[in-house]
Amino acid sequence: MVGKERTLLFITVITIAGLAAGYVLSGTPLTVSVDGHVTPIRTHRSTVGELLADMGIMVLAQDSVSHPLASPLTAGERITIRRARHVTVVADGRTTEVDTLSPTAADVLAEVGVHLGMHDLILVNGQPAGPSTPLAGLSAPVMAGASLASFTGSGRRANAVFDERPSPVTISLRRAIRLEVVQGDVSQVVETAARLVGEALFNEGIYVYAADIVTPPLEAPVSPGMRIVIRRAKPVTITADGRTFTTRTQAATVAAMLTEEGVAPQGKDYSIPDLQTPITAGMTVKVTRVREEFITESSSIPFNTTYQPDDGMELDQQRVVTPGKPGVRKRTTRVVYEDGQQVQSVLDREWIDEEPTTQVIAYGTRVVVRTLNTPDGPIEYWRAIRVWTTYYTAATSGKSRDHPAYGITRTGRVATKGIVAVDPRYIRLHTNMYIPGYGFAAAEDTGGLILGRHIDLAFDEDDPHPYNLGWVTVYLLTPVPADIPWVMADFPQERR
Repeated sequence: MVGKERTLLFITVITIAGLAAGYVLSGTPLTVSVDGHVTPIRTHRSTVGELLADMGIMVLAQDSVSHPLASPLTAGERITIRRARHVTVVADGRTTEVDTLSPTAADVLAEVGVHLGMHDLILVNGQPAGPSTPLAGLSAPVMAGASLASFTGSGRRANAVFDERPSPVTISLRRAIRLEVVQGDVSQVVETAARLVGEALFNEGIYVYAADIVTPPLEAPVSPGMRIVIRRAKPVTITADGRTFTTRTQAATVAAMLTEEGVAPQGKDYSIPDLQTPITAGMTVKVTRVREEFITESSSIPFNTTYQPDDGMELDQQRVVTPGKPGVRKRTTRVVYEDGQQVQSVLDREWIDEEPTTQVIAYGTRVVVRTLNTPDGPIEYWRAIRVWTTYYTAATSGKSRDHPAYGITRTGRVATKGIVAVDPRYIRLHTNMYIPGYGFAAAEDTGGLILGRHIDLAFDEDDPHPYNLGWVTVYLLTPVPADIPWVMADFPQERR
């Protein structure tokens, strides 16, 4: 039983909904435009007035309706309603209230008899507006969410808001005044509705830079006939401290301008052009930072060595009487940097900070004759010297066989075994000696590379096995010469 009742109820609801939908769709289709907002609808009303009343649209005397209220409705037609806006006009010291259909602020002013000057300023609700700025954009929405809405005799839809009229507007007129603007030798008259000096200049396209001087100041209120004087700062490009920038300045000289910008030369810094140069527009100024560095270097001064004889010491013995000490030479160099790059390096001063101490060495002059048994028999010698030995033959002496001096020694002897080349500063020519492993020899030759403790042993050309002995002890044989080199060379050095 309950199931049957529910089925009956469902059928009833469906039937009623179908009838309602059919009723709606049977209405006359129209388009209604209210203050530019267009809505398509269907209605069973017969006249324009009945439709507007059903939609809740109140029409006042100042409003505009495209059709007489009593005219009958025709399917597909468009009914246009423009509702008057309440406007408060404040101009020339008086306030006027008006309900108007005028679309722009200028039209409203003309309607109430207010003349609009070219430079006058219109304010709509306190905001600047152009003469042709439409007032329609200030309206509230007329209806939300309506699409193929249906209006019937039972009343208007719940979401209809056609009773909301255009928002009221306040139009204020600020009259322009005349000002004189002076820039250098140029004077111009401007008309402006601005309230402040800065605003008036900006509106006229007269731009002021931070360093410009404006009299009266930018924040001062304008007044009729005011004279505004602009003293322009000069544009200058500055290169300093690794950057280039453009600034404007009222300074008279380069020095004052650089100080003003916080990049003034310090110490030995300099500018191009120089600091006393007057400022001109478009000038380029370069500041060069100069830094000096003084570098002191030390170098050693070798000490000299002097020798003094000591007959209490045996030949080739030495002792240091006074130790030598190197001196110290100092020099200071002045290095100049410009913008971090070295541009100059010059000797500032040089001096001997500490004198060297001469080394004094005592050398023995007591000659002792000794004997030595050798494979070649006993010898008697007065000096034994450690020397480095090499060998040569006539063929290796650097002369060709057809040379007149081929194989001839420094003393005119023939280069053969038993002849030795020596450094005559330390072993005198014609000195007889005994060389272990070589035998008896005489110093009869010299050589460009035979220096100090180095001797060159001659061999016969047909000797199949010439050889170097390396380091050996050479014995200088008696008799003791009168001309003795007391101090023997200390080179080459033997490595042990």
